[in-house]
Amino acid sequence: MLRKFSSISAAAAKRHLELICGQCKRKNFPLRFICGDCHHLQAPEAHLRRLSYFELFEIEPSFDVDKKALDRKFKSLQMVFHPDRIQDNCTRADTRYAQAYSAHINEAYKALSHDLHRAVYLLKINGIAVLEEGERTEDPQLLEEMLEMNERIQETQDSKELSEIRKTIEKKKKNILSEIGRLFITQTYYSIRPLLNELKYLTTSEEMLTNAEERLANQS
Repeated sequence: MLRKFSSISAAAAKRHLELICGQCKRKNFPLRFICGDCHHLQAPEAHLRRLSYFELFEIEPSFDVDKKALDRKFKSLQMVFHPDRIQDNCTRADTRYAQAYSAHINEAYKALSHDLHRAVYLLKINGIAVLEEGERTEDPQLLEEMLEMNERIQETQDSKELSEIRKTIEKKKKNILSEIGRLFITQTYYSIRPLLNELKYLTTSEEMLTNAEERLANQS
């Protein structure tokens, strides 16, 4: 048996159909992950596909999220659904379902805790297409600027230069994230896409920069 877990928010529950417990066959219990009667996990495909990541974490669908609250909710969900938490008297189905829930919770957390991924997800649930993996930006000036920065990162042996590049990246990211947040508030979704392109390039450059800093540190 599993610890009792509260149902999702009332607002989310109202939008979904009532279900039948796969274990005790209780009819029309409110949408939740664990049956209120027998306390067995419910089949994830009947539940998770009906919830957005924001509903899963019981937070408002917004670009500006409280990351501390997100972390707390993530830990509380994993305390319930991590396969290692399954008790001995649970069924094989409970174990299998827990693995599926845990994987989905991890996926949702990664999307909501990462600025770029959260913005992409918000656009998708609002019906706005974003650049697919490997698709190039249509802004040649931005592409040239990013290529030049990446070449500097790869070629320099000066830690001070890398520090200056990091400051430049952090300043650009801060300005972009602030503008993205404003555009989500005003629901100006189509203006967000080009900013996400730049944020994607900056994120890649930031990863390259971290590798370059580690390389120099190992050489010293």
